[in-house]
Amino acid sequence: KTLAYLLPLLQRHVMGAAPDDDGVKLIVLVPTSDLAQQVADVAKVASRRSGRNFKVNTFTGGQNLFAQHKKLKPGNTDVLVATPGRLRFLMFEDTGLTQEVR
Repeated sequence: KTLAYLLPLLQRHVMGAAPDDDGVKLIVLVPTSDLAQQVADVAKVASRRSGRNFKVNTFTGGQNLFAQHKKLKPGNTDVLVATPGRLRFLMFEDTGLTQEVR
């Protein structure tokens, strides 16, 4: 079921993106950390099977902020899966996320 929701988004925003585009291409907002991990796992399988090898990262509360900041550097994240609180935090902190998202 998760793949059914993700596949059209991945096809349009990630797989259809220019190969040299190194910014965040898709943000998936989910209510819980557990669901964020589930969605990220499914997106990673889709990445491997598509042959595009896009980078999927989760951003949820309880994770190391320094490690999350590193994931936001250009070229490190194509699909960002986040909970609302952590996404809000990242957007209002000086993480570069607002410049990354189109």
